[in-house]
Amino acid sequence: MKIKTKKFTKEISRIFSEYLGFDNVEFVCDTIWYRYGDEVHYCPFLDEANDMEYKHFLYEEFSMKVENMFFFSFLHELGHIVTLDEFRANEPKKYKKSRKHEKKIEKRGQVEKYEYFKLPHEYMATKWAVDTIKNNPETIVKMATELNNALNEFRLRNQKRI
Repeated sequence: MKIKTKKFTKEISRIFSEYLGFDNVEFVCDTIWYRYGDEVHYCPFLDEANDMEYKHFLYEEFSMKVENMFFFSFLHELGHIVTLDEFRANEPKKYKKSRKHEKKIEKRGQVEKYEYFKLPHEYMATKWAVDTIKNNPETIVKMATELNNALNEFRLRNQKRI
């Protein structure tokens, strides 16, 4: 059975457009999280092992406790859209080195503690997400609530398909 994502993806677009002005971003349901151009590919399923490590990193690095990794992951991927082009243009050598290191990590399949999260382009996206949360607490609570409601509805609608 095919998972129905159209309504959920449309709601995600509305939330991030309405609250943060991301009108030109396309959201795509996928099996992993990543940014491709102006697309944010998201995964509606949990990755508890990775989420736990990321939560520890966020707490140790930014003193931030994150309960909703699904929501935070969207902000992180949007952070790539906001920061990556500038990083690539202003520091091309550092950007290339960071991407090269990322490829080595992927090839190796093993990661030292927080190694991936500390890659400059990953760190910048995370910092943007952290700053957005800290600078817009009321907006973030509204967004997270709406996104959670949409996610719960999506999971109920697809319960037999998942």
